[in-house]
Amino acid sequence: MLVGGVIAGIIFVIAVDFVFARWAFYLGGAKRVIPVWQGIGRMRGPGGDYVLYVWFAPTPGGRTLPLPSVDGTASLCTPRGDRFSLRAMGNFVERSIGTDSNGKEMHLTVRPRSFFGSTDLRPHIDLRGRWRNDTLELDDDGSLSRAFLADGTLFTGRLRDQPRTGERASLVLHELPWRWFPDCRVSDR
Repeated sequence: MLVGGVIAGIIFVIAVDFVFARWAFYLGGAKRVIPVWQGIGRMRGPGGDYVLYVWFAPTPGGRTLPLPSVDGTASLCTPRGDRFSLRAMGNFVERSIGTDSNGKEMHLTVRPRSFFGSTDLRPHIDLRGRWRNDTLELDDDGSLSRAFLADGTLFTGRLRDQPRTGERASLVLHELPWRWFPDCRVSDR
């Protein structure tokens, strides 16, 4: 009975997404049964290469500006082999994207989840870019260089002493099949 209830709940959520977020069933130019997209990519930043893995699904947009929005998880692997488990939140810039995300602009933020009013949400990486078929091409506007020191360690000092914006990092997230958490010691694309 419990298993039947869980299955019915999953089917209900998918049906609601199909009615209110039909675009999510076509992310990356492919029709999908479950409205979930996940990808992985590498970007060059302070101290070396960072690997970002994201998983997201549709979420209700804000009341003020109801844009197609996503919410999910992310893992950021640093050049030192450290892994940060983060929240991935984002939205499309256009109010209506139809069933083709190709060429559509998206804003994606990855940062720690806020628990019990915590205000120190580091690392905080802001990414903006466009969908190109099954990839998401993004630019960090220097947010990676503000979050990490030259040796690849997380900046943990006072926010007002945060490093200045350095070079911009480009990131291409490639869609990948189902995968759990990445191992930061293993190289990916």
